[in-house]
Amino acid sequence: MPCGARSPALSSLQWVAEILPPSIKVHGRTFSQQLEHLLTIQERYTVCKSLETFFQHRNVDTLIVDVFPVLDTPAKQLIWQFIYQLLTYDEQERCQGKLSRFLGFKSSAVLEPGVSPEQLHRRSSSMRVSGSSFRNPIRERSSDDCIIGTHLGMAILIAHLKLSTSELREVLMNMTTERLEPAHIKQLLLYAPNEEEVKQYEQFEQDPAKLSEPDQFIFQMLTVPEYKTRLRSLHFKTTLQERTEEMKVAYDYIYKASVELKSSKKLAKILEFVLAMGNYLNNGQPKSHRTTSFKINFLTELSTTKTVDGKSTFLHILAKSLCQHFPELLNFSRDLTTVPLAAKVNQKAITAELTDLHSTILDIRKACLKIPPTSEDHFASVMSSFLENSHPAIQSLESLQTLAMEEFSKVASFFGEDSKSANTESFFAIFAEFIGKFERALSETKTPENPRSPRLSSPLVW
Repeated sequence: MPCGARSPALSSLQWVAEILPPSIKVHGRTFSQQLEHLLTIQERYTVCKSLETFFQHRNVDTLIVDVFPVLDTPAKQLIWQFIYQLLTYDEQERCQGKLSRFLGFKSSAVLEPGVSPEQLHRRSSSMRVSGSSFRNPIRERSSDDCIIGTHLGMAILIAHLKLSTSELREVLMNMTTERLEPAHIKQLLLYAPNEEEVKQYEQFEQDPAKLSEPDQFIFQMLTVPEYKTRLRSLHFKTTLQERTEEMKVAYDYIYKASVELKSSKKLAKILEFVLAMGNYLNNGQPKSHRTTSFKINFLTELSTTKTVDGKSTFLHILAKSLCQHFPELLNFSRDLTTVPLAAKVNQKAITAELTDLHSTILDIRKACLKIPPTSEDHFASVMSSFLENSHPAIQSLESLQTLAMEEFSKVASFFGEDSKSANTESFFAIFAEFIGKFERALSETKTPENPRSPRLSSPLVW
Protein backbone atom coordinates (compact mmCIF):
# COMPACT_ATOMS: atom_id res chain seq x y z
CA MET A 1 0.00 0.00 0.00
CA PRO A 2 1.41 3.45 -0.85
CA CYS A 3 2.65 5.50 2.04
CA GLY A 4 2.58 9.22 2.67
CA ALA A 5 5.85 10.77 1.65
CA ARG A 6 5.18 14.34 0.66
CA SER A 7 5.84 15.08 -2.97
CA PRO A 8 7.71 18.15 -4.30
CA ALA A 9 5.87 21.42 -4.77
CA LEU A 10 2.66 21.12 -6.75
CA SER A 11 3.52 17.63 -7.96
CA SER A 12 0.52 15.85 -6.44
CA LEU A 13 -0.83 15.14 -9.91
CA GLN A 14 2.34 13.39 -11.03
CA TRP A 15 2.92 11.67 -7.69
CA VAL A 16 -0.51 10.06 -7.35
CA ALA A 17 -0.68 9.17 -11.05
CA GLU A 18 2.64 7.36 -10.73
CA ILE A 19 1.61 5.13 -7.82
CA LEU A 20 -0.87 3.28 -10.05
CA PRO A 21 0.90 1.24 -12.74
CA PRO A 22 -0.07 2.02 -16.37
CA SER A 23 -1.38 -1.53 -16.69
CA ILE A 24 -4.41 -0.53 -14.61
CA LYS A 25 -6.89 0.96 -17.07
CA VAL A 26 -10.60 1.75 -17.09
CA HIS A 27 -12.21 2.01 -20.53
CA GLY A 28 -8.78 1.97 -22.16
CA ARG A 29 -7.30 4.83 -20.14
CA THR A 30 -4.88 4.95 -17.21
CA PHE A 31 -5.60 6.90 -14.04
CA SER A 32 -3.58 9.87 -15.29
CA GLN A 33 -5.33 9.80 -18.68
CA GLN A 34 -8.82 9.64 -17.13
CA LEU A 35 -7.96 12.54 -14.81
CA GLU A 36 -6.92 14.54 -17.87
CA HIS A 37 -10.02 13.44 -19.82
CA LEU A 38 -12.70 13.99 -17.17
CA LEU A 39 -11.49 16.70 -14.78
CA THR A 40 -10.23 20.27 -14.89
CA ILE A 41 -6.71 21.10 -13.67
CA GLN A 42 -8.02 22.31 -10.32
CA GLU A 43 -10.27 19.25 -9.92
CA ARG A 44 -7.36 16.92 -10.69
CA TYR A 45 -5.19 18.69 -8.15
CA THR A 46 -7.92 18.50 -5.48
CA VAL A 47 -8.43 14.75 -5.99
CA CYS A 48 -4.72 13.97 -5.87
CA LYS A 49 -4.05 16.23 -2.89
CA SER A 50 -6.90 14.49 -1.04
CA LEU A 51 -5.31 11.12 -1.78
CA GLU A 52 -1.98 12.35 -0.42
CA THR A 53 -3.74 13.33 2.81
CA PHE A 54 -5.53 9.98 2.90
CA PHE A 55 -2.23 8.07 2.66
CA GLN A 56 -1.00 9.97 5.71
CA HIS A 57 -4.08 9.47 7.92
CA ARG A 58 -6.09 6.58 6.34
CA ASN A 59 -9.40 8.31 7.05
CA VAL A 60 -12.04 7.13 4.56
CA ASP A 61 -14.66 9.65 5.76
CA THR A 62 -12.31 12.57 5.10
CA LEU A 63 -11.39 11.16 1.69
CA ILE A 64 -15.09 10.99 0.73
CA VAL A 65 -15.82 14.49 2.06
CA ASP A 66 -12.87 15.89 0.09
CA VAL A 67 -13.34 14.00 -3.18
CA PHE A 68 -17.11 13.51 -3.51
CA PRO A 69 -17.99 17.16 -4.32
CA VAL A 70 -15.39 17.15 -7.14
CA LEU A 71 -16.67 13.96 -8.78
CA ASP A 72 -20.08 15.55 -9.19
CA THR A 73 -21.42 13.61 -12.18
CA PRO A 74 -21.73 9.88 -12.89
CA ALA A 75 -19.09 10.29 -15.61
CA LYS A 76 -16.56 11.74 -13.18
CA GLN A 77 -17.38 9.06 -10.62
CA LEU A 78 -15.43 6.71 -12.88
CA ILE A 79 -12.37 7.96 -10.97
CA TRP A 80 -13.59 6.03 -7.90
CA GLN A 81 -12.64 2.79 -9.70
CA PHE A 82 -9.00 3.88 -9.61
CA ILE A 83 -9.23 5.14 -6.04
CA TYR A 84 -10.56 1.72 -4.97
CA GLN A 85 -7.28 0.20 -6.17
CA LEU A 86 -5.54 2.16 -3.40
CA LEU A 87 -7.84 0.97 -0.59
CA THR A 88 -7.86 -2.17 1.52
CA TYR A 89 -10.88 -4.49 1.19
CA ASP A 90 -12.37 -3.10 4.41
CA GLU A 91 -11.86 0.46 3.21
CA GLN A 92 -13.43 -0.38 -0.15
CA GLU A 93 -16.58 -1.78 1.49
CA ARG A 94 -16.87 1.20 3.81
CA CYS A 95 -16.31 3.67 0.98
CA GLN A 96 -18.77 1.92 -1.33
CA GLY A 97 -21.47 1.82 1.33
CA LYS A 98 -21.13 5.51 2.09
CA LEU A 99 -21.09 6.45 -1.59
CA SER A 100 -24.33 4.56 -2.13
CA ARG A 101 -25.90 6.57 0.69
CA PHE A 102 -24.41 9.77 -0.69
CA LEU A 103 -26.03 9.34 -4.06
CA GLY A 104 -29.27 7.70 -2.99
CA PHE A 105 -28.56 4.94 -5.53
CA LYS A 106 -25.66 2.65 -6.40
CA SER A 107 -23.09 4.60 -8.36
CA SER A 108 -23.04 3.45 -11.98
CA ALA A 109 -19.43 4.50 -12.46
CA VAL A 110 -18.26 2.52 -9.45
CA LEU A 111 -20.40 -0.61 -9.75
CA GLU A 112 -20.83 -1.02 -13.53
CA PRO A 113 -17.34 -1.26 -15.08
CA GLY A 114 -18.79 -1.92 -18.53
CA VAL A 115 -20.40 1.52 -18.74
CA SER A 116 -18.43 4.02 -20.85
CA PRO A 117 -17.78 7.64 -19.82
CA GLU A 118 -19.85 8.80 -22.81
CA GLN A 119 -22.85 6.78 -21.61
CA LEU A 120 -22.40 8.21 -18.16
CA HIS A 121 -22.31 11.73 -19.56
CA ARG A 122 -25.68 11.07 -21.22
CA ARG A 123 -27.09 9.63 -18.00
CA SER A 124 -25.93 12.64 -16.04
CA SER A 125 -27.64 15.21 -18.26
CA SER A 126 -30.73 15.31 -16.08
CA MET A 127 -28.81 15.11 -12.82
CA ARG A 128 -26.01 17.63 -12.98
CA VAL A 129 -26.65 21.05 -11.51
CA SER A 130 -24.56 24.17 -11.07
CA GLY A 131 -21.99 24.19 -8.34
CA SER A 132 -19.47 21.62 -7.25
CA SER A 133 -21.75 19.04 -5.60
CA PHE A 134 -25.13 17.30 -5.97
CA ARG A 135 -27.73 19.41 -4.27
CA ASN A 136 -30.98 17.80 -3.14
CA PRO A 137 -34.04 19.94 -2.44
CA ILE A 138 -34.20 21.29 1.09
CA ARG A 139 -35.84 18.47 3.02
CA GLU A 140 -38.21 18.44 5.95
CA ARG A 141 -37.41 15.86 8.63
CA SER A 142 -39.08 12.56 7.72
CA SER A 143 -40.02 9.70 10.02
CA ASP A 144 -36.91 7.69 9.14
CA ASP A 145 -34.78 10.82 8.56
CA CYS A 146 -32.77 9.10 5.82
CA ILE A 147 -29.90 11.43 5.00
CA ILE A 148 -28.79 11.31 1.34
CA GLY A 149 -26.70 13.38 -1.06
CA THR A 150 -25.41 16.64 0.33
CA HIS A 151 -26.99 15.89 3.69
CA LEU A 152 -24.74 12.90 4.31
CA GLY A 153 -21.73 15.01 3.39
CA MET A 154 -22.81 17.68 5.86
CA ALA A 155 -23.51 15.06 8.53
CA ILE A 156 -19.97 13.68 8.21
CA LEU A 157 -18.53 17.19 8.18
CA ILE A 158 -20.46 18.30 11.27
CA ALA A 159 -19.14 15.25 13.13
CA HIS A 160 -15.59 16.19 12.13
CA LEU A 161 -15.97 19.82 13.13
CA LYS A 162 -16.93 19.10 16.75
CA LEU A 163 -18.30 22.64 16.92
CA SER A 164 -21.79 23.82 17.75
CA THR A 165 -23.44 26.41 15.52
CA SER A 166 -22.82 29.11 18.14
CA GLU A 167 -19.14 28.15 18.39
CA LEU A 168 -18.72 28.20 14.60
CA ARG A 169 -20.49 31.56 14.47
CA GLU A 170 -18.00 32.93 17.02
CA VAL A 171 -15.09 31.63 14.93
CA LEU A 172 -16.43 33.38 11.82
CA MET A 173 -17.14 36.63 13.60
CA ASN A 174 -13.66 36.72 15.17
CA MET A 175 -11.92 35.17 12.14
CA THR A 176 -9.80 32.88 14.33
CA THR A 177 -8.10 29.87 12.76
CA GLU A 178 -7.28 27.65 15.74
CA ARG A 179 -10.44 25.53 15.69
CA LEU A 180 -10.95 24.93 11.97
CA GLU A 181 -8.81 22.89 9.59
CA PRO A 182 -8.42 24.27 6.03
CA ALA A 183 -10.08 21.11 4.63
CA HIS A 184 -13.11 21.67 6.86
CA ILE A 185 -13.42 25.30 5.78
CA LYS A 186 -13.29 24.20 2.17
CA GLN A 187 -16.05 21.67 2.73
CA LEU A 188 -18.21 24.26 4.48
CA LEU A 189 -17.79 26.39 1.38
CA LEU A 190 -18.73 23.52 -0.91
CA TYR A 191 -21.93 22.88 1.02
CA ALA A 192 -22.81 26.56 1.44
CA PRO A 193 -26.16 27.21 -0.30
CA ASN A 194 -26.53 29.27 -3.44
CA GLU A 195 -29.05 32.10 -3.83
CA GLU A 196 -31.89 29.81 -4.89
CA GLU A 197 -31.28 27.49 -1.94
CA VAL A 198 -31.13 30.41 0.48
CA LYS A 199 -34.70 31.29 -0.59
CA GLN A 200 -35.74 27.72 0.16
CA TYR A 201 -34.25 27.98 3.64
CA GLU A 202 -36.10 31.25 4.23
CA GLN A 203 -39.38 29.35 3.91
CA PHE A 204 -38.56 27.61 7.21
CA GLU A 205 -37.87 30.77 9.23
CA GLN A 206 -41.00 30.26 11.33
CA ASP A 207 -40.36 26.59 12.02
CA PRO A 208 -36.73 25.52 11.39
CA ALA A 209 -37.31 22.36 13.46
CA LYS A 210 -38.95 20.85 10.36
CA LEU A 211 -35.54 20.78 8.67
CA SER A 212 -33.20 17.80 8.85
CA GLU A 213 -30.28 18.26 11.25
CA PRO A 214 -27.69 19.09 8.53
CA ASP A 215 -30.10 21.63 7.04
CA GLN A 216 -30.69 23.14 10.47
CA PHE A 217 -26.94 23.59 10.76
CA ILE A 218 -26.80 25.43 7.42
CA PHE A 219 -29.89 27.45 8.33
CA GLN A 220 -28.19 28.70 11.51
CA MET A 221 -25.00 29.59 9.63
CA LEU A 222 -26.98 31.78 7.23
CA THR A 223 -27.60 34.16 10.14
CA VAL A 224 -23.87 35.02 10.03
CA PRO A 225 -23.44 38.16 7.88
CA GLU A 226 -21.57 37.43 4.62
CA TYR A 227 -21.24 33.76 5.56
CA LYS A 228 -19.53 32.66 2.31
CA THR A 229 -17.21 35.66 2.24
CA ARG A 230 -16.00 34.86 5.75
CA LEU A 231 -15.38 31.23 4.86
CA ARG A 232 -13.38 32.18 1.76
CA SER A 233 -11.36 34.70 3.76
CA LEU A 234 -10.73 32.23 6.57
CA HIS A 235 -9.61 29.58 4.08
CA PHE A 236 -7.25 32.11 2.53
CA LYS A 237 -5.86 32.99 5.96
CA THR A 238 -5.25 29.37 6.96
CA THR A 239 -3.67 28.29 3.67
CA LEU A 240 -1.70 31.35 2.53
CA GLN A 241 1.61 30.36 4.10
CA GLU A 242 1.53 26.83 2.66
CA ARG A 243 0.41 28.08 -0.76
CA THR A 244 3.12 30.74 -1.00
CA GLU A 245 5.80 28.31 0.20
CA GLU A 246 4.79 25.75 -2.43
CA MET A 247 4.80 28.36 -5.16
CA LYS A 248 8.18 29.69 -4.00
CA VAL A 249 9.66 26.20 -4.16
CA ALA A 250 8.19 25.70 -7.63
CA TYR A 251 9.52 29.00 -9.01
CA ASP A 252 12.85 28.38 -7.30
CA TYR A 253 13.11 25.07 -9.16
CA ILE A 254 12.39 26.83 -12.46
CA TYR A 255 14.98 29.54 -11.75
CA LYS A 256 17.74 27.17 -10.63
CA ALA A 257 17.12 24.67 -13.43
CA SER A 258 17.28 27.47 -16.01
CA VAL A 259 20.61 28.69 -14.64
CA GLU A 260 22.00 25.14 -14.47
CA LEU A 261 21.16 24.35 -18.11
CA LYS A 262 22.54 27.61 -19.44
CA SER A 263 25.77 27.52 -17.44
CA SER A 264 26.70 23.81 -17.68
CA LYS A 265 29.87 23.58 -19.77
CA LYS A 266 29.74 19.78 -19.67
CA LEU A 267 26.25 19.69 -21.19
CA ALA A 268 27.33 22.17 -23.86
CA LYS A 269 30.27 19.92 -24.79
CA ILE A 270 27.99 16.87 -25.00
CA LEU A 271 25.56 18.70 -27.27
CA GLU A 272 28.46 19.76 -29.50
CA PHE A 273 29.58 16.14 -29.59
CA VAL A 274 26.07 14.96 -30.55
CA LEU A 275 26.02 17.41 -33.44
CA ALA A 276 29.56 16.52 -34.58
CA MET A 277 28.86 12.80 -34.35
CA GLY A 278 25.71 13.17 -36.41
CA ASN A 279 27.62 15.01 -39.12
CA TYR A 280 30.46 12.46 -38.96
CA LEU A 281 28.09 9.55 -39.41
CA ASN A 282 26.48 11.38 -42.32
CA ASN A 283 29.88 12.15 -43.89
CA GLY A 284 28.60 11.36 -47.35
CA GLN A 285 26.92 14.77 -47.51
CA PRO A 286 28.68 17.87 -48.91
CA LYS A 287 30.18 20.13 -46.23
CA SER A 288 27.79 22.90 -47.17
CA HIS A 289 24.85 20.61 -46.28
CA ARG A 290 26.10 19.65 -42.84
CA THR A 291 23.83 20.31 -39.90
CA THR A 292 24.79 23.24 -37.69
CA SER A 293 22.12 22.75 -35.04
CA PHE A 294 19.28 20.48 -33.92
CA LYS A 295 16.07 20.84 -31.94
CA ILE A 296 16.52 19.86 -28.29
CA ASN A 297 13.58 17.47 -28.54
CA PHE A 298 15.92 15.25 -30.57
CA LEU A 299 17.71 14.40 -27.30
CA THR A 300 14.74 12.21 -26.35
CA GLU A 301 15.01 10.35 -29.68
CA LEU A 302 18.65 9.31 -29.35
CA SER A 303 17.63 6.08 -27.68
CA THR A 304 15.43 5.10 -30.64
CA THR A 305 17.82 6.13 -33.44
CA LYS A 306 19.36 2.73 -34.25
CA THR A 307 22.37 1.49 -36.15
CA VAL A 308 21.80 -0.19 -39.49
CA ASP A 309 22.14 -3.64 -37.92
CA GLY A 310 19.58 -2.68 -35.27
CA LYS A 311 21.83 -3.84 -32.43
CA SER A 312 22.59 -0.47 -30.91
CA THR A 313 21.45 3.16 -30.66
CA PHE A 314 22.94 6.61 -31.04
CA LEU A 315 22.75 6.99 -27.27
CA HIS A 316 24.88 3.88 -26.65
CA ILE A 317 27.44 5.08 -29.20
CA LEU A 318 27.46 8.50 -27.54
CA ALA A 319 27.98 6.97 -24.08
CA LYS A 320 30.85 4.74 -25.26
CA SER A 321 32.50 7.58 -27.19
CA LEU A 322 32.44 9.83 -24.14
CA CYS A 323 33.85 7.01 -22.01
CA GLN A 324 36.77 6.64 -24.43
CA HIS A 325 37.50 10.26 -25.28
CA PHE A 326 35.82 12.59 -22.75
CA PRO A 327 35.31 10.71 -19.45
CA GLU A 328 35.28 14.00 -17.56
CA LEU A 329 31.88 14.74 -19.14
CA LEU A 330 30.16 11.57 -17.94
CA ASN A 331 28.97 13.09 -14.66
CA PHE A 332 27.34 16.10 -16.36
CA SER A 333 24.08 15.35 -14.51
CA ARG A 334 25.72 16.66 -11.32
CA ASP A 335 25.51 20.12 -12.88
CA LEU A 336 21.77 19.68 -13.44
CA THR A 337 20.38 18.42 -10.13
CA THR A 338 17.36 20.74 -10.15
CA VAL A 339 16.27 19.96 -13.72
CA PRO A 340 14.31 16.77 -12.87
CA LEU A 341 12.54 18.67 -10.07
CA ALA A 342 11.62 21.55 -12.38
CA ALA A 343 10.23 19.03 -14.88
CA LYS A 344 7.62 18.05 -12.28
CA VAL A 345 6.39 21.61 -11.69
CA ASN A 346 3.01 22.24 -13.30
CA GLN A 347 3.43 25.73 -14.72
CA LYS A 348 -0.26 26.16 -15.56
CA ALA A 349 -1.25 25.19 -12.02
CA ILE A 350 1.09 27.61 -10.26
CA THR A 351 0.19 30.43 -12.65
CA ALA A 352 -3.52 29.83 -11.94
CA GLU A 353 -2.74 29.60 -8.22
CA LEU A 354 -0.99 32.97 -8.18
CA THR A 355 -3.79 34.58 -10.19
CA ASP A 356 -6.33 33.18 -7.72
CA LEU A 357 -4.24 34.56 -4.86
CA HIS A 358 -4.41 38.09 -6.25
CA SER A 359 -8.13 37.78 -6.98
CA THR A 360 -8.87 36.61 -3.43
CA ILE A 361 -6.85 39.45 -1.91
CA LEU A 362 -8.86 41.95 -3.95
CA ASP A 363 -12.15 40.35 -2.84
CA ILE A 364 -11.11 40.45 0.82
CA ARG A 365 -10.19 44.13 0.59
CA LYS A 366 -13.61 44.89 -0.86
CA ALA A 367 -15.25 42.85 1.90
CA CYS A 368 -13.33 44.76 4.59
CA LEU A 369 -14.93 47.97 3.29
CA LYS A 370 -18.35 46.34 3.04
CA ILE A 371 -18.51 44.75 6.52
CA PRO A 372 -18.39 47.45 9.22
CA PRO A 373 -16.43 46.55 12.38
CA THR A 374 -18.42 46.21 15.62
CA SER A 375 -17.72 45.00 19.13
CA GLU A 376 -18.89 41.53 18.05
CA ASP A 377 -17.68 41.50 14.44
CA HIS A 378 -13.89 41.65 13.98
CA PHE A 379 -13.74 40.62 10.32
CA ALA A 380 -12.52 43.94 8.90
CA SER A 381 -9.85 44.59 11.53
CA VAL A 382 -8.50 41.01 11.53
CA MET A 383 -8.36 40.57 7.76
CA SER A 384 -7.01 44.07 7.05
CA SER A 385 -4.21 43.42 9.50
CA PHE A 386 -3.56 39.99 8.02
CA LEU A 387 -3.32 41.37 4.46
CA GLU A 388 -0.91 44.07 5.61
CA ASN A 389 1.32 41.58 7.43
CA SER A 390 1.33 39.11 4.53
CA HIS A 391 2.09 41.76 1.88
CA PRO A 392 5.91 41.33 2.06
CA ALA A 393 5.59 37.57 1.48
CA ILE A 394 3.34 38.15 -1.53
CA GLN A 395 5.76 40.73 -2.93
CA SER A 396 8.67 38.32 -2.46
CA LEU A 397 6.75 35.61 -4.33
CA GLU A 398 5.94 37.98 -7.21
CA SER A 399 9.60 38.99 -7.48
CA LEU A 400 10.68 35.36 -7.56
CA GLN A 401 8.09 34.57 -10.22
CA THR A 402 9.36 37.43 -12.41
CA LEU A 403 12.98 36.38 -11.90
CA ALA A 404 12.27 32.70 -12.59
CA MET A 405 10.27 33.30 -15.77
CA GLU A 406 12.81 35.81 -17.09
CA GLU A 407 15.57 33.25 -16.56
CA PHE A 408 13.48 30.55 -18.20
CA SER A 409 12.83 32.81 -21.19
CA LYS A 410 16.60 33.28 -21.55
CA VAL A 411 17.41 29.58 -21.39
CA ALA A 412 14.60 28.67 -23.80
CA SER A 413 15.96 31.17 -26.33
CA PHE A 414 19.50 29.94 -25.63
CA PHE A 415 18.49 26.45 -26.77
CA GLY A 416 16.62 27.72 -29.83
CA GLU A 417 13.07 27.49 -28.47
CA ASP A 418 10.36 30.13 -28.70
CA SER A 419 10.49 31.70 -25.25
CA LYS A 420 6.91 32.97 -25.53
CA SER A 421 5.31 29.61 -26.27
CA ALA A 422 7.72 27.31 -24.41
CA ASN A 423 6.31 25.49 -21.40
CA THR A 424 8.61 24.92 -18.41
CA GLU A 425 7.24 21.45 -17.70
CA SER A 426 7.82 20.03 -21.19
CA PHE A 427 11.09 21.95 -21.69
CA PHE A 428 12.79 20.63 -18.56
CA ALA A 429 11.27 17.18 -19.12
CA ILE A 430 13.34 16.86 -22.33
CA PHE A 431 16.58 17.24 -20.40
CA ALA A 432 15.39 15.17 -17.45
CA GLU A 433 14.52 12.33 -19.83
CA PHE A 434 17.87 12.67 -21.61
CA ILE A 435 19.75 12.47 -18.30
CA GLY A 436 17.89 9.33 -17.25
CA LYS A 437 18.29 7.57 -20.61
CA PHE A 438 21.97 8.52 -20.89
CA GLU A 439 22.76 7.09 -17.46
CA ARG A 440 21.00 3.83 -18.35
CA ALA A 441 22.86 3.62 -21.65
CA LEU A 442 26.15 4.34 -19.88
CA SER A 443 25.49 1.56 -17.39
CA GLU A 444 24.69 -0.88 -20.22
CA THR A 445 27.77 0.21 -22.17
CA LYS A 446 30.05 -0.44 -19.18
CA THR A 447 28.78 -4.03 -18.89
CA PRO A 448 31.33 -6.20 -20.76
CA GLU A 449 28.83 -8.95 -21.56
CA ASN A 450 26.23 -6.54 -22.84
CA PRO A 451 25.36 -7.55 -26.42
CA ARG A 452 24.14 -3.99 -27.09
CA SER A 453 27.57 -2.48 -26.37
CA PRO A 454 28.26 -0.56 -29.58
CA ARG A 455 31.28 0.08 -31.71
CA LEU A 456 31.88 3.68 -32.64
CA SER A 457 32.10 2.83 -36.32
CA SER A 458 28.53 1.49 -36.45
CA PRO A 459 26.58 3.52 -39.05
CA LEU A 460 23.26 5.01 -37.95
CA VAL A 461 19.91 5.25 -39.61
CA TRP A 462 20.14 9.04 -39.57
